[in-house]
Amino acid sequence: KSSATGASAISYTTSYDGTSGSGSSFTVTRSGAQFNKTSAMSVTVPANAQAIAGSYADTLTVTIAGK
Repeated sequence: KSSATGASAISYTTSYDGTSGSGSSFTVTRSGAQFNKTSAMSVTVPANAQAIAGSYADTLTVTIAGK
């Protein structure tokens, strides 16, 4: 969300290793153990002509847990 007065939150999509999600949480499940694996993580913010100019910030938390 922008810190500008009257600004509202903008949507974005997160992606990790080919699995996409929107919002603050999504789960990627593996069928088995994978060692020494490197995966890409990205955040995509779509163009929005109605967004108020300024700085936007959010916090993403990544949790990796064994089964």
